[in-house]
Amino acid sequence: TGTHVHLLTVQKVLSCLATSITHQGLGAGTAILRYGVDIADKENLPGWLEASLKGYNLYKKLGFQDFDSFTFDLSKYGGEGGWPIMGMLRPARQN
Repeated sequence: TGTHVHLLTVQKVLSCLATSITHQGLGAGTAILRYGVDIADKENLPGWLEASLKGYNLYKKLGFQDFDSFTFDLSKYGGEGGWPIMGMLRPARQN
Protein backbone atom coordinates (compact mmCIF):
# COMPACT_ATOMS: atom_id res chain seq x y z
CA THR A 1 0.00 0.00 0.00
CA GLY A 2 1.05 3.60 -0.42
CA THR A 3 -0.30 6.78 1.07
CA HIS A 4 -1.60 9.24 -1.53
CA VAL A 5 -3.23 12.64 -1.32
CA HIS A 6 -6.33 12.70 -3.51
CA LEU A 7 -8.83 15.53 -3.61
CA LEU A 8 -7.26 16.99 -0.47
CA THR A 9 -7.78 13.81 1.57
CA VAL A 10 -5.27 11.17 2.61
CA GLN A 11 -6.16 7.70 1.32
CA LYS A 12 -4.58 4.27 1.17
CA VAL A 13 -3.92 2.97 -2.33
CA LEU A 14 -3.65 -0.74 -3.07
CA SER A 15 -1.58 -1.02 -6.22
CA CYS A 16 -0.50 -3.81 -8.54
CA LEU A 17 -2.29 -6.65 -6.77
CA ALA A 18 -1.94 -9.98 -8.54
CA THR A 19 -2.12 -13.65 -7.61
CA SER A 20 -0.22 -16.42 -9.36
CA ILE A 21 -2.53 -18.61 -11.39
CA THR A 22 -1.44 -21.57 -9.22
CA HIS A 23 -2.75 -19.79 -6.11
CA GLN A 24 -5.99 -18.35 -7.48
CA GLY A 25 -9.10 -19.52 -5.67
CA LEU A 26 -7.12 -20.47 -2.55
CA GLY A 27 -7.55 -17.24 -0.59
CA ALA A 28 -4.18 -15.67 -1.44
CA GLY A 29 -5.74 -12.63 -3.12
CA THR A 30 -8.14 -12.12 -0.23
CA ALA A 31 -5.23 -12.26 2.24
CA ILE A 32 -3.23 -9.69 0.27
CA LEU A 33 -6.18 -7.33 -0.03
CA ARG A 34 -7.23 -7.78 3.60
CA TYR A 35 -3.70 -6.76 4.68
CA GLY A 36 -4.11 -3.39 2.94
CA VAL A 37 -7.70 -2.92 4.07
CA ASP A 38 -6.72 -3.59 7.69
CA ILE A 39 -4.04 -0.88 7.53
CA ALA A 40 -6.55 1.61 6.14
CA ASP A 41 -9.08 0.65 8.83
CA LYS A 42 -6.53 1.12 11.65
CA GLU A 43 -5.84 4.62 10.34
CA ASN A 44 -9.55 5.31 9.64
CA LEU A 45 -8.78 6.07 5.98
CA PRO A 46 -10.75 5.37 2.81
CA GLY A 47 -9.24 3.24 0.06
CA TRP A 48 -9.51 3.34 -3.71
CA LEU A 49 -8.34 1.18 -6.55
CA GLU A 50 -8.74 0.46 -10.23
CA ALA A 51 -10.11 -3.04 -10.68
CA SER A 52 -9.92 -5.42 -13.60
CA LEU A 53 -12.83 -7.75 -14.30
CA LYS A 54 -10.92 -10.63 -12.66
CA GLY A 55 -10.50 -8.86 -9.32
CA TYR A 56 -13.80 -7.02 -9.26
CA ASN A 57 -15.80 -9.52 -7.15
CA LEU A 58 -13.02 -9.83 -4.58
CA TYR A 59 -12.94 -6.07 -4.10
CA LYS A 60 -16.73 -5.92 -3.78
CA LYS A 61 -16.60 -8.69 -1.15
CA LEU A 62 -14.23 -6.60 0.98
CA GLY A 63 -16.32 -3.45 0.86
CA PHE A 64 -15.19 -1.55 -2.23
CA GLN A 65 -17.95 0.25 -4.14
CA ASP A 66 -18.12 1.30 -7.80
CA PHE A 67 -17.56 4.97 -8.53
CA ASP A 68 -16.37 5.10 -12.15
CA SER A 69 -15.39 2.93 -15.11
CA PHE A 70 -13.44 3.36 -18.32
CA THR A 71 -11.86 1.31 -21.07
CA PHE A 72 -8.08 1.41 -21.43
CA ASP A 73 -7.25 1.64 -25.16
CA LEU A 74 -4.68 -1.09 -25.83
CA SER A 75 -4.18 0.00 -29.45
CA LYS A 76 -2.19 3.01 -28.25
CA TYR A 77 0.45 0.59 -26.97
CA GLY A 78 0.54 -1.99 -29.76
CA GLY A 79 -2.33 -4.14 -28.51
CA GLU A 80 -5.84 -4.63 -29.79
CA GLY A 81 -9.17 -3.56 -28.35
CA GLY A 82 -9.77 -2.24 -24.88
CA TRP A 83 -9.32 -3.35 -21.28
CA PRO A 84 -12.24 -2.47 -18.97
CA ILE A 85 -11.27 -0.85 -15.67
CA MET A 86 -13.57 -0.08 -12.74
CA GLY A 87 -12.69 2.66 -10.26
CA MET A 88 -13.67 1.56 -6.76
CA LEU A 89 -13.79 3.28 -3.36
CA ARG A 90 -13.94 1.84 0.13
CA PRO A 91 -15.19 4.28 2.78
CA ALA A 92 -13.13 4.84 5.92
CA ARG A 93 -14.00 2.48 8.76
CA GLN A 94 -12.89 2.89 12.34
CA ASN A 95 -11.63 -0.35 13.89
